[in-house]
Amino acid sequence: MHKLVDEGIIVAGTKWKDVYPLFSEEEAFQNMIGQGGSDPLELFWDIMEQLDSDFRLKRDYVLDVLQVFPLEDFLTVGKTV
Repeated sequence: MHKLVDEGIIVAGTKWKDVYPLFSEEEAFQNMIGQGGSDPLELFWDIMEQLDSDFRLKRDYVLDVLQVFPLEDFLTVGKTV
């Protein structure tokens, strides 16, 4: 699953039903089923929690910057007066 994150296939908001077919037939996935510890769905939710957290941090940073520098300042960057 981490490979799918690196490739941009799994991103914040991705649904299990959309990615499950991508790895459901892989041997590593099949070997995890029925083993002790986290199952593939739990690992997916862990990844989604991290991606959502990363997204919220970036969003909050942008909102903080926009409070200091209004959007109009960004729209004029690179324009000659």
